[in-house]
Amino acid sequence: MNVYDMVEVGGKKKAQATRAEDCIMCMACVSGCPVTAITVE
Repeated sequence: MNVYDMVEVGGKKKAQATRAEDCIMCMACVSGCPVTAITVE
C-alpha cells in the first residue's frame, strides 16, 4: 500500500500515485482510504 504519497496541492493534502509501477492491484489502497480519496481503474 505504499504506492501513494500525500502531497500538498492548493493548500490541501491529496494522494498522488508516485510508485504506480509497484502496484500489484491488491486493492488494499481502496479499502484503506476514504471513499472519494482515490479511484483505481
